Amino acid sequence: MSEGLPSSHPEQQYLEQELCSACSLPPRRDNKGDGIPLRKCMRCHSAQYHDAACQRLHYPKHKNICRNIGVGSIGQKISSNPHTRHVIRAPYRIQDGPSKGKCMLANIEITAGQSIGNPEEFAPLAAPVLFEGHRSSRCACCFSTQVDCNVGDDKRYIAHLCRSCVNTDHAESLRREVHAVGMSTQIPRILATAILVYRICVRVLSNARDWEWVSCMISHPILQEDPNAVVHQKAIVMTVLTMLGTTGQSMDIDRITGILSRIKVNAFTITDSNGESLGIGLYRTSHYINHCCSPNTRQSFLVGIAGCVPKLKLTSTTTIQEGEEITISYVDTCGLTGNERRKQLLQSYHFLCECPTCQHESKT
Repeated sequence: MSEGLPSSHPEQQYLEQELCSACSLPPRRDNKGDGIPLRKCMRCHSAQYHDAACQRLHYPKHKNICRNIGVGSIGQKISSNPHTRHVIRAPYRIQDGPSKGKCMLANIEITAGQSIGNPEEFAPLAAPVLFEGHRSSRCACCFSTQVDCNVGDDKRYIAHLCRSCVNTDHAESLRREVHAVGMSTQIPRILATAILVYRICVRVLSNARDWEWVSCMISHPILQEDPNAVVHQKAIVMTVLTMLGTTGQSMDIDRITGILSRIKVNAFTITDSNGESLGIGLYRTSHYINHCCSPNTRQSFLVGIAGCVPKLKLTSTTTIQEGEEITISYVDTCGLTGNERRKQLLQSYHFLCECPTCQHESKT
C-alpha cells in the first residue's frame, strides 16, 4: 500500500507513475513542487534514473540487459539479436488511480501460473527477521533449517547461521546487532518487529534515499486508546533507541515511530512452502499491490537459498488482462465470511474493504 502524490494535472485521474530503476522511488520534486523527470539510459532507453548516482548503483544489475536490447517504443524492449528480434514488455507498471493512490497494473497479458517480475525487483529494504519461535532452529539469514553456527550467547536474542551464510555481509551485521543487544540490560525481550525497525533505521542513517523509499508508503499511527498497542510501540522504540545508542548512532523518535507505523501496514509475514509463519520483512515495490478478497496473484517466499535472505515471489493465479490491476490478499481468506475478513482488514490494515467480492456479498 502506498501514498499517492499530487498530480501536476488534476484533470487527468489516471496517470502512469514512473519509478527510478535503481531505488523504485517516484520522481523527485523541485522547490515549487513540480516533478523532476527521470533520465533514461542513453544506450537502451529501458531503464530510468533520478541522477547519475542512481544509474551507477543499478549498473551491475542492468549492464547485461543493456547490452542485449535496443530501443523500442515507450515501455518496450526490443532484442538486438536479428534471429530473435521481438518486443519484450515489462510485465507490470505503476499508475496513479483516482481512489487507491498508486497501484500495480498488468502491462501485458499475464497467464495463470506465470511469475510477475523477478524476485530481485522486490528485494527487501533490510534483511528480514525471524520470529522468536524459530531463532533456535533456523538460520537468521536465509531461514534454512541447517544451523551450524551460534552468533552470540545472549538468551534474549538467539541467532544462528548456516554454513553457507557464515561469511556473508549479513552475518557480520548480525554479530554487531547481537552485540548491541548484549550491551544493554534495559531490554527484557527482543521482538522481531523491533529488530526490523532497527535494521531499517541503520539503512536510513547510512543512505538518505532509503528514507525516501520508506516515506512513500502508507502509514497509520498507533491508536492511543488501545493501551496494549501503546505499550507495544513504546517497547519497540525503546529497543531501537538502545540498540542505536550502543553503536554510537541516534535517530529522532518521530522518525522511528514513522518507520514502525509503515512496517505495521506494509510488511509481509514470510512463510515456507507449508504456510508456516517464519518471520517478517519489508519488500520494495510490493507496497504498490492492493488487496482483493479474490486476488489474481499469490505471494510466496524463496527461503533456504544459500547465502541469500528470503525473496518475495509473485505468481498469477488466473489470467490477468493488460491494464487489469494486480492484486493479492492481505489476510488468509480461507473459511472467513465477508464480515470477518472486513473486520480483520480494518483491525490490521485500517481500511474497510470494498473489493468486488465484498460488494457482491453485501448485495446478496
